[in-house]
Amino acid sequence: MKILVLRLRNLNSLRGDHEIRFDESPLADTGLFAIVGETGAGKTTLLDAITLALYGQIDREQESVGGGGRIMSYGTAECFAELEFSTAQGRYLAHWERNKARGKVDGKLQAAKHWLSEWEEDTGAWKFLAEKISETKVVVPEITGLDYGRFTRSVMLPQGAFARFLLADENERADLLEQITGTGIYREISIAAFERHKLAVKDHERIGEQLSNLSLLTETQREVLTDELEVKRVELAEIESRLKEISPSLKLYQRQREIGQQKEQLTQRLNALKASKQARQTEREKLRRHEELGPVADQLRDHDKALAQLDRRRLELTELNGRLERLRKDEKQLSTAAEVAATNLKDFENKLPEREAKVDEAVKLEAELKSSEKELGQLILTQQQYQSESKRIKTELAALDQQLAKVKTEQSELRSLLAELYPDRDHSDRLVSFSIVITADTATLQSQKANLEKRIRAREFAKKIADLKEAVDTAANALATGEKELIYRQKEQKKSEKTLKLQRELLDQLRQNASLAALKDSVEPGEPCPVCGALDHPALEHWSPPSTELLEAETNKLADTEAKLREAQRGEQQASIDLAAHRQKHYLQGLQLKELRKEWAIEFSEISELEALEWSENELSNELEGQALREQKLKTANDRLNQQLARGGTDKITEAKQKLTERDEGLQQKQTDISPKIEAVHTQIEQYSLRLTTLLKGLNVAEARAGLKKREKSCRDKAALAHQQLVDHQTTIKTNESSKKTLDEEIKYLNKELADLAEKIAAFLGDERPTAVSSAKKELLSIEMATSLRREFNSLDQELHSKQQQYAKLIEEEEAAAVIVADLPPEQSLREQESELSEQRKASYQTTGALQQQLTTDEKNRQAAGNLTTSLITAEQERRRWAALDELIGSAKGDRFSRFAQSLTLDRLVAAANEQLADLLDGRYRIDRKPSVYRGRNPLHLGLEIIDTYQADNRRDTQTLSGGESFLVSLSLALGLSDLAGGSTRIQSLFIDEGFGSLDESLLDAVIDTLSSLQAQGKTIGLISHVKELRERVHHKILIEKQGDGFSRLNVI
Repeated sequence: MKILVLRLRNLNSLRGDHEIRFDESPLADTGLFAIVGETGAGKTTLLDAITLALYGQIDREQESVGGGGRIMSYGTAECFAELEFSTAQGRYLAHWERNKARGKVDGKLQAAKHWLSEWEEDTGAWKFLAEKISETKVVVPEITGLDYGRFTRSVMLPQGAFARFLLADENERADLLEQITGTGIYREISIAAFERHKLAVKDHERIGEQLSNLSLLTETQREVLTDELEVKRVELAEIESRLKEISPSLKLYQRQREIGQQKEQLTQRLNALKASKQARQTEREKLRRHEELGPVADQLRDHDKALAQLDRRRLELTELNGRLERLRKDEKQLSTAAEVAATNLKDFENKLPEREAKVDEAVKLEAELKSSEKELGQLILTQQQYQSESKRIKTELAALDQQLAKVKTEQSELRSLLAELYPDRDHSDRLVSFSIVITADTATLQSQKANLEKRIRAREFAKKIADLKEAVDTAANALATGEKELIYRQKEQKKSEKTLKLQRELLDQLRQNASLAALKDSVEPGEPCPVCGALDHPALEHWSPPSTELLEAETNKLADTEAKLREAQRGEQQASIDLAAHRQKHYLQGLQLKELRKEWAIEFSEISELEALEWSENELSNELEGQALREQKLKTANDRLNQQLARGGTDKITEAKQKLTERDEGLQQKQTDISPKIEAVHTQIEQYSLRLTTLLKGLNVAEARAGLKKREKSCRDKAALAHQQLVDHQTTIKTNESSKKTLDEEIKYLNKELADLAEKIAAFLGDERPTAVSSAKKELLSIEMATSLRREFNSLDQELHSKQQQYAKLIEEEEAAAVIVADLPPEQSLREQESELSEQRKASYQTTGALQQQLTTDEKNRQAAGNLTTSLITAEQERRRWAALDELIGSAKGDRFSRFAQSLTLDRLVAAANEQLADLLDGRYRIDRKPSVYRGRNPLHLGLEIIDTYQADNRRDTQTLSGGESFLVSLSLALGLSDLAGGSTRIQSLFIDEGFGSLDESLLDAVIDTLSSLQAQGKTIGLISHVKELRERVHHKILIEKQGDGFSRLNVI
């Protein structure tokens, strides 16, 4: 996989649009470039943009495709990340974006979008492979061969983490290896196996406890309960039969009482119905009169409606007459307003030609004014250019004067410095003659300085060897002391073991003797011994068993001796551990001393260690400072000499001053010539402006023309509006007059209709009096009231008839019941029998229910016991299965399986790193695993050593590596992880994060040369760092500079 183009917009501090072309010059021309900038400038944002485009998440937030609110630049409404990349299958474009609603900064954050496209050579266009977030999340790992975790571990290499990895102890290295390689899942599996085993044990114990808590009946107990239940059921059946025989007689007595109560209730209801019928006789009479008026009821109601309608029409006619009177008055006012508006329009049209002529004249004057103003502007600009040029020349002349004085001062200082360095030479000689002398002296001084620095390094190295030798001697003494301590502890342990053995034998003998007491009591005279069969035991007559106090004392002694033995074992174990630590320390320090002496033999073969230690540190330092001071003076003199020779002395400065003075005089004359022209144009502009003000009264041409059109439109609009208002008003008058005529005709028609209805009603009533119609209207009920009364009276009559029939039936039923009851036992006797039988039935039900409950509970317990037994067997199988897995990989902290997986991962990582290291250092160094060390159940075997093939495969601890060696080894581990995590995917674009701040200048150059050589493998490497020295050593850079307000600028150089 190779990254080709990165585009982004509004991500963190990188606000705006940015594009980085890795497939074009300059980045395509090199295998190494740097991403540099201050801390917080936004270097890591470029890596965030890459992972956003591909996977929709960033390492710092660990958020999914829905994220992006926090990464969007402040004060913006959109952001996106886009990446073009290539694989063996083709070229692809991954795009991620997120926006705010309506494109506003304060809008609601919308859902993210994520898609992937493929470049088609045939069509020359991008084709969508995935357009939804869920699809892209699946397709990107398929195309790249890398999920998010593998991508970050194979493309973005934390070289600094590997540098810490090399120097860490076992536990720290395990944590770093888990972090770098992403093997934390094995720790989780180990903890899960441990916890699952604990859970399985608890489940097994819980089911066993539940099973032990169940109480089950024996078969005999169940048979007794079953027989007793059957007897109680027979008794209950007899009680129920006797209750059924009594129940009909009691029901007859009950029915006789109910009939008496119903008769009383019906009598009360009948009396109430009759009273109600009598009370509403007047309402019945009104209903009868209403029904007599039924044939003319419709005419009476129509007569009422016609009267009401006639009143409304008369009221409308009165209002309409008043409105017509007001409209005729308003018509006169509108007619006058229309005449005034027409007169104003005609007056404006007569004056319009004169006003337009003034505007045309103003147009011509305005054009001439603009031309004059343009000419004036050009003249003033030319004048300003002359003045600016003259000012610049004067500034340059002043600078040349200062430069001339400075050159003279520097020449004087230089000759003083040369006099100090070379007091025997003639200092009136030309300065160029000193250049050769200074160069030769500098070379001689550097050679002396190099020899002196070597002596200083030799003294420091010899002191380091002496200190390490003293530490080796100290470690040897500690080792001898540890061996003595171990021997002493071993002797103490053997002594305690021997004492413990004797005490156990004595206690066993005492316990056997105590057991003979029971045998002695069981032996009868003349009977054979139950143990040996003998008939005679003379020894038992004088034998007595050991006392209980003696047994307890010996048991306590044995416990004390066992405690001392355990203490001795712990002491021996601790002494063994301490001795192993002393041996390892002595061994490592001896190796370091051996390595130091090998390095001494290579670098300082001509100097002895004793000679180097005898040199005075102060004398060497003072001599080095004197040489450094003279070297600095020589360098200063040489630099100043070169500057003087490059400038060419004071003649060039004097010649430049003469040319500038002549140029300034010419500019002054041009300024004098242009001033009268500017004054003349000024006068002409003032005349044009005065005339325009007179014509347009302070307005411009456009405003004046617009004002004329506006006034013309206003006059026409007012005239048209007044005319239209008059026409509309006249139309309204005509409409109202028509409405008045219609109302007159309708009132006439209603009067005729009322007369006809009154005539028909009078004819039906046979009464010609004018009050006959109004009297009939009063007697006429509303339809609702008549219906309601009719329904109520019918209901009352029907209920009265029904209640009378019910009363007659109750009389008949009462007479029949009296005949039957006369032959029955007394009711009180029957009630007492029923009460006694009910109490017996209740007691029988309780006994039967209790027996049934016992049997049901036992049956449930038996089923539960069967189920629990099955569950217990299953739980035992589950416990054994998880116990086996826990024994194999489980641990409370997850170290057991994690260390095993890390060991396998480290083997693969070391193999991959050695392939890279062979290319980086021509096969000199090789990484190898230390021998495994086991502590209890957890193996600690993550140690690393470095094999130096140039030193007969000498093994070195990683702690002994120099800074440059540590960097190269850690870099090989980082590159190895890239190949390891990439799997079958060939990674061609890498980013190495930090790790360069601790390198000196010479080592930094060597490392950069090494990284540049990786271009031969087809790799392009980006170094991410804030180290300024990288800018000078890496030719191609992506520079990120802070601009203030929390934002940065990106440049490719």
